[in-house]
Amino acid sequence: MSMHEEVRGAQASDVGSGSRNDSNRSFRRAAAILDALAHAAEVDGASLTLTQLAGEIGLAKSTVHRLLRGLLDVGLVGTDAEGRYILGRSLIRKGELARRSHSSLAAVQDSVRRIAALTGDTAFYTERTGSIGICVWREDGNGPFRNNVLSVGDQHPLGIGAGSLAILAALPAEEAAQIMDDNLAVFDEQGQSGQILRSTAFAQALEEARSQGWAVNTGMVVDESWAVGVALPQPAEGDQSRGGPLLDGALSVASVRSRLRPPRLERIVEALQQEARRLTAPARADTD
Repeated sequence: MSMHEEVRGAQASDVGSGSRNDSNRSFRRAAAILDALAHAAEVDGASLTLTQLAGEIGLAKSTVHRLLRGLLDVGLVGTDAEGRYILGRSLIRKGELARRSHSSLAAVQDSVRRIAALTGDTAFYTERTGSIGICVWREDGNGPFRNNVLSVGDQHPLGIGAGSLAILAALPAEEAAQIMDDNLAVFDEQGQSGQILRSTAFAQALEEARSQGWAVNTGMVVDESWAVGVALPQPAEGDQSRGGPLLDGALSVASVRSRLRPPRLERIVEALQQEARRLTAPARADTD
């Protein structure tokens, strides 16, 4: 099981076992279906059968079938020529409108592209949702390596991965501790995520990230896949200069270990910090 599948399975299990009301439970399960379809499409353009969907999110086929009927009715899910499930056409228009609503995303994309072009490596923007870090955008540089460990839409418990770790380290200690408790309750010691979160190496990496103001992933998920991340500084209170402040986000660069050694590492950190400041600076700074 991949870490992305582990996250989805843990979320689905949590949804089904909690004390939330039926409507909220159904909503979360429907969202898990859409997430699974999006992941399949993003990774290899695949569609999924009912059996595959049920297996992906850890729910009974009867439950998934019932939810699919509702999603089909409103156009959020569709089917291909073979009757397999895909994302619905109505999401195309909704996605475009969402992009327009989040005006800051265009600035994020520009920053990630600049970082990828400058470093030649793979650059990412990660955003926090609750206790989870989600990869929102990625760009590949023209260097000799492509990092394929993280794709758009992939989710990790907050703290796993350089951008996600940078976000966790930047949070107030009490809030970060609560997030850790939440994730440790969901991800047990048998899965990769749970093992990482409970490791001495993770605790050390978190402490170092807090101390130095940026995070390094020294092969947490894949041994030779290293990354460095910088959290976006929180905008001043009330600053809506870019159509809404970017909160709980991070920029990161991933490559192989040999390309993230000093002094190159420090130069990449400086580039990440510069773009992070650019994203959270007041709009007037662009015209100075």
